[in-house]
Amino acid sequence: MNTVIEAVGLTKQFGKKTAVNKIDFKVNRGEVFGLLGPNGSGKTTTLSMMLTLLKPTSGSIQLFGSNDLTSALKRIGVLLESANYYPELSAEKNLLITSHIKGVDTKKIDEVLEKTGLTENKRNKVKTFSLGMKQRLSIAAALMSDPELMIFDEPTNGLDPQGIAEMRHLIGELAKEGKTILIASHLLSEMEKICTHIAILKNGVILEQGELKTLMQEHGSLEEYFLSKTK
Repeated sequence: MNTVIEAVGLTKQFGKKTAVNKIDFKVNRGEVFGLLGPNGSGKTTTLSMMLTLLKPTSGSIQLFGSNDLTSALKRIGVLLESANYYPELSAEKNLLITSHIKGVDTKKIDEVLEKTGLTENKRNKVKTFSLGMKQRLSIAAALMSDPELMIFDEPTNGLDPQGIAEMRHLIGELAKEGKTILIASHLLSEMEKICTHIAILKNGVILEQGELKTLMQEHGSLEEYFLSKTK
């Protein structure tokens, strides 16, 4: 089983505050791994170090067995909370721009639009899209380069129940294709339906990690266990 992400003693300090404190975790190929915790627990800081947006204070993180994170980023698709679009352009034209930036064949556009359920809306301006549709457009853009690893930061934030169900279905379909997925979230009930493995973060420290099925057999509801650990 190949290791896609490995953090060892990963630490990030901002002045006297330690946002992430000596965490260790592994994500193996084909897993849907949930990095779970309340707001301020260190999830986004961890992702930022992984994506070279922040430099670790100490410790290390490897992607695909390499310390060269910049090169590894070419194999990753990312959905962050704040995505950028050209609202006056259609979904199709936004993806055309993405294809030019990434140097990807424009033939991929129809494929990713179909995969994300946006084919019927591809000529509509993005400013007319619901939040859920914008999230799916972000995933379509991330899929243009056919990434091996997908990283989602709070992918269901602000979505209505239908949008959440659509996002869950889409992530499930990506997992079936064999993509490795890392999700940072505080929504436990949704993560129970999606993840194969989890790590629970609080105050920058991992309290528990492992296979979700095993943890739920040991502790019952993930939400109850999470709340007991994060009080």
